Amino acid sequence: MKLKSKPVERLSSGSAEFDSILGGGFPTGSVAVIAGDPGTGKTVFTLQMMFHLARQGRRCLYCTTLSEPTLKLIRDVQGFEFFDPAVLNERIVVRDLGAAVRAD
Repeated sequence: MKLKSKPVERLSSGSAEFDSILGGGFPTGSVAVIAGDPGTGKTVFTLQMMFHLARQGRRCLYCTTLSEPTLKLIRDVQGFEFFDPAVLNERIVVRDLGAAVRAD
């Protein structure tokens, strides 16, 4: 018996080049881990994608293990064109997992 496969619904990251690498965007309902060395732009890149998705009505969860407070993270990206405080409060949830990760 052959199983029918449904096409996977994908969400655009807002970058055609990145979507191409992902095979058309993020699979709906997926979890993405963005990792790399300090200072490589992970935070800005990730938040830019999240604001793009949030403006389309999608809810996003940003989990961080940074040693800096979440408020500082938000302050650092406020100057970027993609930043929108209304979208942040309505569609993007930021959770700091740092304390749990650093606990003995």
